[in-house]
Amino acid sequence: MNRFLNFLSNILILGFASISFLVHNKDFGTEIPMFREFTIFFPLIILLIFLFKAYSRWGKLKLVKKKDGFNISQIGWKKAFTYEVLPFFIFLPLSFMLLLFVEDTTFFIITLYLLVFEGLFFMKVGKKAFKMVLTDQALIILNNNQHFIFWAKIKMISFQQKGMVILLKNKRQIYIGESDFENFLIWKKKIEKESMSKGIYIQN
Repeated sequence: MNRFLNFLSNILILGFASISFLVHNKDFGTEIPMFREFTIFFPLIILLIFLFKAYSRWGKLKLVKKKDGFNISQIGWKKAFTYEVLPFFIFLPLSFMLLLFVEDTTFFIITLYLLVFEGLFFMKVGKKAFKMVLTDQALIILNNNQHFIFWAKIKMISFQQKGMVILLKNKRQIYIGESDFENFLIWKKKIEKESMSKGIYIQN
């Protein structure tokens, strides 16, 4: 769900920026009816998506925070941090350009800064809270993305490519590197044991 929300949010952000610069650059001769309404509607939708995503991932973080598990490694956190902040290298220059050249984009720019601030704060808190947790019902992988993977939905687990590939019954794949979480050999054995007890095929 979070992957879809991120994709949708990024599409809306780039779409709004494209429309704004077309309106600003009069050489194209482009006129957008009700542009002022767009400057409210687009940021509002992005803000709603942001609030839903933030509520979801902070709730999951709180739920898992006190559970025993395998803490994220320094390498794993750096990787998660990179994936989290990568869009910000587009958002920040974009916000400056809109602020300088396009009127009526203040609400949109504030929304972008909220996304950036929440992402950075989430990663700061998550540095001590991200982990992998095994329960009887699910395999929980918590980093910048949150995966609550029910054992019943897993078709196969393969330990290859210096990590673990989880193949779900809907054909989606999730990859976790062996260095993403601490004590790889221990959590590998526990996952193998739990998977075999659930009748899940293991490939080494």
